[in-house]
Amino acid sequence: MRFLEYTLSQSSLVQSGSGMPDAPRKPTVKDVAKKVGLSHTAVSLALRGRPGVSLKQQQRIRKAAAELGYQPKAAAQMLRSGRSGYLGMLLEPGGPEAIVQSSGSNALLNYFLYACQERQRRYNVEFFHTPEETGFEPPHILSGSLVDGILLGGFVDAQLRHWLSDQKHYPWVSVDEPGPYSVLSDIHIGVADTVKQLYDLGHRRIAYGGGPYHFLQHENGRQGYLTGMAQLGLPVDEQWIGQFGSPQPGNAKHQRQWVHQLLKQPNHPTAYICNGMGVARNTLVEALTQGLNVPRDISVIAVGMSQSAMDTCPAFSTIENNYRALLNAAMDMLVQLVEGQTVDNVEVHIPPVIVMRDSVGPAPLKSD
Repeated sequence: MRFLEYTLSQSSLVQSGSGMPDAPRKPTVKDVAKKVGLSHTAVSLALRGRPGVSLKQQQRIRKAAAELGYQPKAAAQMLRSGRSGYLGMLLEPGGPEAIVQSSGSNALLNYFLYACQERQRRYNVEFFHTPEETGFEPPHILSGSLVDGILLGGFVDAQLRHWLSDQKHYPWVSVDEPGPYSVLSDIHIGVADTVKQLYDLGHRRIAYGGGPYHFLQHENGRQGYLTGMAQLGLPVDEQWIGQFGSPQPGNAKHQRQWVHQLLKQPNHPTAYICNGMGVARNTLVEALTQGLNVPRDISVIAVGMSQSAMDTCPAFSTIENNYRALLNAAMDMLVQLVEGQTVDNVEVHIPPVIVMRDSVGPAPLKSD
């Protein structure tokens, strides 16, 4: 019996069987090395994403490997080096739907992929959750030794954090949540700086809405608000600090009620710092419902992403996590750990970016 085999690198049909010529020999790492005029060691390092080869040479090697149709044998590489050559990211459960709805997780994933591609690093991503029926099980990319280390993207399962802390085989870096090695967005300084910018625009009564405050970002934002107000000698009314639960249908009503109660006060806040785009939208809707103009009567600024900010009218001013800087710093730290190097600064803080748009303006003339 004869079999037909289609060899893409030859772009032709090659018959194999009794009495027929053998199929073309598969290219090896030595063939790639010969093509680029480098040692097979250098080629092997480049194709495994290991240091020691310049970016320009890596690009030449990868191009030559693609032209020859050479594919590294990942299993053999792992046996020889004890490493997979891959970096991983673990994200909150929910998969694509959760990623689309969560601008933070979406940004973490996108900038992780971008950072890996910039560094010529291979990667694996897993949406992790603990099945109720079986209880905790380690992530597949770790239990299967598919990665050499991982980035933990934001807030994830507490059992996973305990497991990671107890195991010693896989280095890990937490992004925007605390950990033994972590890179954090300094929302505290971002909110405090925002209070100062609003002050410079004439605002003296400034409110802050966020929560739940067991999330690090929300609590740090609240502390930044208190710090900024104290530094400027501005009074803080506890009613001006909104406290909301995790995103759910009833939250919108709760947020609007908070804004409604504030706007009923004779000396209501003229500026609102909202930790979350949903809080900002509900603040805007309630202000419009009461016949107020944004930003003429009140100003609104949100902790959130530009993409969501531009979907409203007026476009929201934002305090934005610098996700590119966050992921670059986290990747650098993770690579150092994977390489067995000493990490001097185990906790890195990245200031957010404040972008002023149409939802913030000078305080009303009668605001004092």
